[in-house]
Amino acid sequence: MRRIWIFCLMTFLVIGVSLAQNTVLTHDVKGKVVDNYGQPVVGALVYVEGTELSTVTDVEGKFLLRGVPVSVEELTVEAIGLSKKQVKVDQPIQVGRRKRAKDVTSFVLSAGVGTNRFTAKGGSGLFAYELGMGVEFRMSRKWAFRPMLQFSHRGTEYRYNEKGYSYVETWKLNSIDVPLLYVNRHKVMRNGSIVLSFGPVLSFGIGGNVVAMENGSEVFNGDPYDSYEGGEYGEVDCLLNPFQFGAMYGIGFEYKKCMLNFYGKNMCLSYADVYNHTQFSFDSAEHGWLMGVEFSYRF
Repeated sequence: MRRIWIFCLMTFLVIGVSLAQNTVLTHDVKGKVVDNYGQPVVGALVYVEGTELSTVTDVEGKFLLRGVPVSVEELTVEAIGLSKKQVKVDQPIQVGRRKRAKDVTSFVLSAGVGTNRFTAKGGSGLFAYELGMGVEFRMSRKWAFRPMLQFSHRGTEYRYNEKGYSYVETWKLNSIDVPLLYVNRHKVMRNGSIVLSFGPVLSFGIGGNVVAMENGSEVFNGDPYDSYEGGEYGEVDCLLNPFQFGAMYGIGFEYKKCMLNFYGKNMCLSYADVYNHTQFSFDSAEHGWLMGVEFSYRF
């Protein structure tokens, strides 16, 4: 009888040790999944690789994964439009947003007003305005490339008065400008950034008006890009070369997608001297200088 009790005791000990060895300690893991903007990710799949343990996040990005072995150190997170990521069990879960077309490109509308003058021969400022549209391509978190197409109206006025003689020459030019801007953003608050922009500008004149007055009488009135041959103006192609180039630069503040920008635009204007019968030359060319304020919005 004694031997039977000893045998039963040894059997129970062996079974207990075996059960203890096969018992796996588990715990529940809960957390929240957000993207790199801090927004909750709904419907993200959270699972333990190599097991059937999985769950999905709710409308607040929260999840509860039950029965996770304490030996598991990492969870895997996947969601549509987001990058797959493995994270430590005890760390916050933040997944980066995949770059999609709408994340890296934006449609841009802009409108600006200011004053423009020709500087080489001392022109005074006239009211100027510009209307534009374009596309912005994000190259990184701080840098973007923004080609624009702008309708621009600008000009200048020359005045000369001496000993009873007065002369006034007024230039008003219309052109299509193509600024090729590099944009650099520096975040200064949650939704606000200081924005620097600069780049070359190509331009083509599409019309305008030049009026010259002597002692109150009109002596010339015409399109600065039209042809004038013979007569008192000599044989020239036109007063102003329609093809122009220059540079644009600015500094502004952007809140979310709206930006207020203070900008400048310098244009090199090649013209023909009709009085001296000379053709286009950049040696004695005028320079247009526009300073203004611009509002733009990214869609």
